[in-house]
Amino acid sequence: EKNKSGFAIADFNGNNIDDVVFGTDDDKLYLIYDDGHIAPGFPFLGNNKFKITPTILNINNENIIFAPCRKTLYVIDNIGEEIFNIEFDYSISTSVSVLEHVDLISMFIGLDNGDVYGIDPSGNINYLYNIGSKVIGEVLFSDIDYNGSPNIVAVNELGELHVLNLDGVSINHFP
Repeated sequence: EKNKSGFAIADFNGNNIDDVVFGTDDDKLYLIYDDGHIAPGFPFLGNNKFKITPTILNINNENIIFAPCRKTLYVIDNIGEEIFNIEFDYSISTSVSVLEHVDLISMFIGLDNGDVYGIDPSGNINYLYNIGSKVIGEVLFSDIDYNGSPNIVAVNELGELHVLNLDGVSINHFP
């Protein structure tokens, strides 16, 4: 099987050695333990090729996998069971980026049409912005305007740098 994305690592089996998660062109997502064995419940079968690097987030001491697969974001537990998925109208163009702010966690993902979604760990969409064309790279976070709150930073395929407040308002001089 071919792998065209990156790899995500975390310790899934509790032996203090990182394990590897990656997707393939055969619509499969693998969790491979550090000893080379495929984890029970894997490979997970998606509805299309996994071409974007998965993201692992530890929530309540459990590693959760966020795996983009064309127009579907799969959220999978450590035994290969789907927790939920989110279907989008356009193809996903970025890996999931994680923002932790004021005891809240949001995952951000970009799409081919320029949409940037913010999703909570339960799968609720909290934020939706559009930056005009395909989101490239990952969505980043920084307090650009020094107000104590993070800004969302995203680049589109036109080369425009967008910096937004969490309420979706663009910062002066951006893009």
